[in-house]
Amino acid sequence: RCADGRKLLVIHGDQFDRTQTRFRRAANVSALLHESVLGGGRIANRVLAEIGVAQPRLATALTLPIKSLAHSVGQLRCRARQFAADQGCEGVLFGHTHSPQIREEDGFAFVNTGDWLEHCSVVVETTSGQLELWMASGNRWMDTCRRVALLPALRTAADA
Repeated sequence: RCADGRKLLVIHGDQFDRTQTRFRRAANVSALLHESVLGGGRIANRVLAEIGVAQPRLATALTLPIKSLAHSVGQLRCRARQFAADQGCEGVLFGHTHSPQIREEDGFAFVNTGDWLEHCSVVVETTSGQLELWMASGNRWMDTCRRVALLPALRTAADA
């Protein structure tokens, strides 16, 4: 439960990804490619940062087309929403797609934490229950961290 009483399902999210559940070989190839590119991308990003060039998200750019062959993010959200609703939850917090975002659709919260390696993102909850997505650029968290999205806390009877 969030501080505002909202109940979120906290789950990895891979069980809603048809790549993981139906196309296991494609998922394994995608995971291997993603890990390989992340390793090479870290080296490339360090070099690019030294010469002042923007750092592309190489792993995402290369593996996203592979994953999109087997599923769409919209379908993943639909399956996650149904599962969370069946558990009595008003939202879902997951990170499987590594796409940091906070959004609300018809009163249902979708929160994706992203990742630490490529997006350098994190979701935090304030004492009031507000959820905030924070991101940093490169490996300089304290210098570049900024809030990029938020989901306001639910209003309580005491707030009215």
